[in-house]
Amino acid sequence: MRILIIEDELLVADHLRRILIKRGYEVIGIADDYASAMTKIELKPDICMLDIRLANNSNGIDIGKKLKELGIDFIYLTANNEVETIRKAAVTKPGAYLTKPFNENDITASIELINARQTNLETIALHTTKGIVELPMSNILYCQADNVYSIIVTPEKTYTERITLKELEGLLNEDFEKVHRSYIVNKNYIDSKSSSKIYIGEFEIPVSRSYRK
Repeated sequence: MRILIIEDELLVADHLRRILIKRGYEVIGIADDYASAMTKIELKPDICMLDIRLANNSNGIDIGKKLKELGIDFIYLTANNEVETIRKAAVTKPGAYLTKPFNENDITASIELINARQTNLETIALHTTKGIVELPMSNILYCQADNVYSIIVTPEKTYTERITLKELEGLLNEDFEKVHRSYIVNKNYIDSKSSSKIYIGEFEIPVSRSYRK
């Protein structure tokens, strides 16, 4: 597992690095604020260990949101037990929380649970100009019907596949729910909703009366 540590306390970051190396993980770098984290994320870590409070007025929760968009798993590091902070952090759906000071066994357990989920990642096969691509279902925001085609939207790219929405629905796992005859959404990405609309990031998706329940 390639792990990026995002932590502004040097001693804490180094202590965590030593634990991870001791347990056989590869530490690809340490970042201490939003800007340096965005740069090091380009190294494509499997998991980020992310402090909720960072230097230079950086907010770890903002980084968590970005990691979620990129489909990168992360674990929050915190010494903060404020209910409101935890509530805001929970919206970004981290893989786990680790409270300082760290317990080595807790670190390993959290990483291995994420590793197991990644290993058993469910995918769907899409036909592209570069051949067949195995797209992780966890990376799909929503799907939209377009006659005999389906439009599949991810944070990075939009795919058009010759498959009806009904056929596609049969391939997707329990994370997905049909909210309209022309739309299926990934419930994990819903930011907010009303009786007639669902919002996923910048996307506004209609909810038909027959699917409101």
